[in-house]
Amino acid sequence: MLRYAPIRSKVVAILILPLVGLVALAAVGIGTTLARGAEAGRRNDLAQLAVRGNTLVHELQAERTLSGDWVAARPSPAAVPRDGMVAQRVVVDRTT
Repeated sequence: MLRYAPIRSKVVAILILPLVGLVALAAVGIGTTLARGAEAGRRNDLAQLAVRGNTLVHELQAERTLSGDWVAARPSPAAVPRDGMVAQRVVVDRTT
C-alpha cells in the first residue's frame, strides 16, 4: 500500500500513531492534575472550616467558664466582675 507512496506520506504514516498516543496520554495527565487541584482546593476549604469551628468552640468555652464563675458567685456579685463575661460574649458574637 505504501510501497509507491512518496516519502512525506510514509513519514506522516509512521509518526501519526505515536503522536496520537502522546496527545491521549497528555490529556489523561492534564485531567488527573486538574482533578488533584480541585481536591486540594476542597481539602483547603475544609481545613479552614475546621479552624473556624475550633476557634468558635474555644471562645464559647471561655464564655461558659466566665458565666459559670459569675453564677457561682451569685450571693456576692462583687466577687466576680460581670465585665469579663460581657466582653467575652462580644468576642463570641464576632467569631460566629
